[in-house]
Amino acid sequence: MFFERYSGTVNVYYLEKPGVAKNADGSKCSAEFQAADQLYKRLSDHLKFLALQPELQKMPARSIAVLGFSEGGAVAPYIARDSHKIGWLATAGSGGLSQSEEFLIFADRGVEPYAKPFSRDYFLHVYADIKKDGKSLKKEFFGHTYAYWSGHLFNDPLSVYANLGIPMVAAMGEKDESVPIESGRALRDYFLKHPEKDFQFVEFPGASHGLRTGDRNGAQEFIAGLAGWFKGDKKAFELK
Repeated sequence: MFFERYSGTVNVYYLEKPGVAKNADGSKCSAEFQAADQLYKRLSDHLKFLALQPELQKMPARSIAVLGFSEGGAVAPYIARDSHKIGWLATAGSGGLSQSEEFLIFADRGVEPYAKPFSRDYFLHVYADIKKDGKSLKKEFFGHTYAYWSGHLFNDPLSVYANLGIPMVAAMGEKDESVPIESGRALRDYFLKHPEKDFQFVEFPGASHGLRTGDRNGAQEFIAGLAGWFKGDKKAFELK
């Protein structure tokens, strides 16, 4: 669906998390899934795939694009950092702040459920507990195990973006309900001070986490823009 408006020919590879049962409804995760649902595992799986998949194995350095939406957008910069084959980084629905900071922003803004029934104090208490017991597959927070959160909550994605030397684009919806727009704007503001870096930030006015505004499918617009962006078109993402 994402590529329906993409104007060129493209090969898309999508790596699913291990342990996803066929026809699963998402109400209960398998033990295999829980054990593998960690950032380091997702990263290592993608790097192994890039190294071993026959067609990708033939590709030269800086010839593959990595695209991540939402949680995938949090993983994609690390793939770009650790694989010499990645020549472009595109993300949507993720930003430059740590996830722990993002939750606190929502709590301070009064956004439910971060502010009610939860609170800043509650999050700080849980953060401390996760830091103490970060390998636990039994303790859970917001639907994920502590082992999952210990790999995601406290990372500094901005520092990863800052050290990349490839073209980068990040898109977010202004009214994103899962990641505060402040996180995307943190990337924007950093790179405004570093014009030597090839970075663009695309903010969809009034749009949701999925870049949707009413009937407007911003995700498809963003993906369509990649076709020109890969060729160096600086206006590829101009919103109409």
